[in-house]
Amino acid sequence: MTIYCGKKIVGADLMRYNPNICVDIADENLPKIGILNLMPNKYDTEKQLLELLSRTKLDLEVNFIRLLTHSSKSVPNEYLEENYEFFDEVKEDIDCLIVTGAPVEKLEFNQVSYIDELNKIMDYMKSKGKKSVFICWGAQAALNHYYGIRKELCEEKVFGIFKHKKLEECLLLEGISDNFYAPHSRHTRLRSEDIRRYSALTTLAYSEGAGEYIIVDDNSLYILGHCEYHKETLKNEYFRDLNKGLSINIPKNYFVNDDPYNDIIESWQEDGVKLYENWLRRSLKLQ
Repeated sequence: MTIYCGKKIVGADLMRYNPNICVDIADENLPKIGILNLMPNKYDTEKQLLELLSRTKLDLEVNFIRLLTHSSKSVPNEYLEENYEFFDEVKEDIDCLIVTGAPVEKLEFNQVSYIDELNKIMDYMKSKGKKSVFICWGAQAALNHYYGIRKELCEEKVFGIFKHKKLEECLLLEGISDNFYAPHSRHTRLRSEDIRRYSALTTLAYSEGAGEYIIVDDNSLYILGHCEYHKETLKNEYFRDLNKGLSINIPKNYFVNDDPYNDIIESWQEDGVKLYENWLRRSLKLQ
């Protein structure tokens, strides 16, 4: 359906081919989704999430949000001032919040410069009963803030497309096959035993290779992977790190015959769209 931005979002401009994304003012009665974009490459993240949301069967207004206590080094400040809002400016209007990941996972949470502001945002959403979805590091940060669950460094980066098994039958996973695939790209993980200590938390999907993927409680959805990723996102990450001289393995189950110069095996996007559509319908109490 149609996603309304109302701002000159570069990610929307990159998808002029997509008739379901409209840079225009939305009807005031449409559900309003806030996206707290913590990623350095904000344009790519805008594009990924707008594309994913546009493939749901919902009309939505999207507001991109920035932090007061963090300045982006990769995007002109003028762009953010013109097209992003501070959380306090939109917090009463938004119905749900999406919090992206961030490339700070090797830091302790208390070493992240903006963690106090992020924690206050999470507290507000929970206190008002407004639903949130947290992605990758965002999910780890939220689980640490709400439950004290710590992350630990992996010996090898979790990188590629991993097979997951549904552990529960529920509305959030309706229409998703019992075994499905999703991208992961992270250096840290959570321990299953830490999550099981909390009766409020339920793990809905798990991967032998990547660990927990989808965790829920009454107010939030925690996605430890990246079902919003475009087809070539992992490819771009792989060659970016190679060009920096970093040690990086070929992403698993991604290239045909594990050859980075072959085609990409695209296996996750439909299930990612379904997960977000199910979450939105449940959160917004839509039929």
